[in-house]
Amino acid sequence: MLTYAEELRQEGKIEGEIKGKVETIESLLAVGADWSLITRATGITPDEFETLKAEINRFAEPHAGDDAQQATTG
Repeated sequence: MLTYAEELRQEGKIEGEIKGKVETIESLLAVGADWSLITRATGITPDEFETLKAEINRFAEPHAGDDAQQATTG
């Protein structure tokens, strides 16, 4: 079982990976790359791209248990 700090660290790593993918795709789109090229290069489809962007927003939302966890650890 992960400690709270380990869980946050792991979540931060995943969030960073997702943000990197989204930023790469946004850069490719900005220079006019089409989705067939982007999908071949990244393995990510337009639908998956939208899902990744939604995941970033989910990471930005505060966790429901954070306040309680902070009170017990901090």
